[in-house]
Amino acid sequence: MDMTTLVESLGRACGIDLAFTEGRCTLRFDDAHEVTFEQDGDALLLHGVVGDDSRLADPVNLRLLLAASCLGAETDGGALSLWPRTGDVVLWKRYDAFTDYPAFERAVNAFLAQVIHWKGRLDALPAVASGNAGGAGGATGMPGASGPLPGGMIMV
Repeated sequence: MDMTTLVESLGRACGIDLAFTEGRCTLRFDDAHEVTFEQDGDALLLHGVVGDDSRLADPVNLRLLLAASCLGAETDGGALSLWPRTGDVVLWKRYDAFTDYPAFERAVNAFLAQVIHWKGRLDALPAVASGNAGGAGGATGMPGASGPLPGGMIMV
């Protein structure tokens, strides 16, 4: 089914006017969880912020997120990524097609459940004082970071 039609149908089911603007739109669920729907050719990307990079300076936390994200092992086929511009940890998943509206709605509900789950898991991780809580880079080993990187590498 056409992604535009599916998103508009979801809006009607929620009692709101929902449509893509410049190829994307965002819904806020339970006044706490935002999911962005983004067109990618004929496919659809769902993504939502699940935390920030303040916990990623701890290699144990970073390893947990990378392992969970590997091949969608603990993310229902999605992936956890870092948005370099904002320092947000983002859960995202690509869908190439849906057979009908109920399949689309199930996928959205499953993705939302993963967003809620990963927000809780990230919140439960111990924060590490990095002098850059909530911002991109810092002690996370991301571009613009200062200090040693994992494995003794140094960013120049």
